Amino acid sequence: MKKLLKKKTVVITALIFIGLLIVSSVLSYTVLKVINPFGAGMGIIRVMCTDTEHVIVQTVPQKVVFAKAGCSLETYMQTQGYAKTNQEGAMYTFSKDDEVHRVLAHGPGHCAKWYWED
Repeated sequence: MKKLLKKKTVVITALIFIGLLIVSSVLSYTVLKVINPFGAGMGIIRVMCTDTEHVIVQTVPQKVVFAKAGCSLETYMQTQGYAKTNQEGAMYTFSKDDEVHRVLAHGPGHCAKWYWED
């Protein structure tokens, strides 16, 4: 009897854990556009609780960067060697040589979120 109860407890705990993983992944992707919820959580913690100004949270399929609330996307891109060529609302276009990047900026708030539209 004890063995059966222990087995049920393990199965129920595993199902709850799997359910939480699925829910956190879906929420992470729909809210933050980041596939890995752990990467998103660690990125937010690093930006909010340390001196790190920006963190690349994801590079594939879309580059996502979290930054401190006061950080400038233009300054970040200038340090990468890009120059701003256009801005339409929150969509910025940067270029360097023959490379062009379109970046959607979300913020302010506790941290800014920059999404590459390449």
